[in-house]
Amino acid sequence: MTKKYRDLDLHPISRDTFLAIACDSCGGIGFKPLDNVKAPPQVVARLTARVVLMEVLSSGAIPVALTAAICCEPDPAGEALLEGIRASMAEAGYPDLPLTISTEKNVPTQQTALGMTAIGMLQNKTLEARRSRSGCHVFAAGIPKVGQELADDESQIADFTTLRQLLDSPEVIEIWPVGSRGILSEGRDLAAAAGGKLNLSLDSHTPIDLHKSAGTCTTLLFTSDQDSLDLTRFNVTCYELGVVEAR
Repeated sequence: MTKKYRDLDLHPISRDTFLAIACDSCGGIGFKPLDNVKAPPQVVARLTARVVLMEVLSSGAIPVALTAAICCEPDPAGEALLEGIRASMAEAGYPDLPLTISTEKNVPTQQTALGMTAIGMLQNKTLEARRSRSGCHVFAAGIPKVGQELADDESQIADFTTLRQLLDSPEVIEIWPVGSRGILSEGRDLAAAAGGKLNLSLDSHTPIDLHKSAGTCTTLLFTSDQDSLDLTRFNVTCYELGVVEAR
């Protein structure tokens, strides 16, 4: 039976293995006449692909396929979007990942729209090893950005380098991407999934909006049993959010 884990659907294909499935959509952002936010389609697609790849990779799954539903003409919009998707695949370290594509060939479009799915293979032992528990400290990496702000400036956000650093850190237990619901909402969900509640201990001088959308996973939450991690070794600003406390 398929079950939910964060924004992933986990579909068992054997006793020990799941298909980890993530999807994301983006509309009204691009260079078409009716787009509300103006941004190069290459950037739009790169960031949309980034969401589904980060969702899958952060769980510990290995990506095996991507799909792109491009709701625009094949050329020039479709080609520009594909350029961005392939750039994200390369940044993630999977430039040759199978990519299934569909474009709109029947109706002229006035807005940019894109839907993406990533599929990965996740071992049950990996899933269980990466579950937070009561007593875990919750940290955040990257500053939340969304919309035009992100299109204009990608500095200070979590990226694939950040994700790899976290995945390669033995002290890190779970990695939890933050999207449109913001840091506080996702942090509470993380704590609830661990059977507890989030006790905030964020420094009042930390210039971060806990309620702001993090858009295309521009912030990553992560947990550790250790309360004194060297946060300066990561490529973006990191800060402690709080602790998972038993209910």
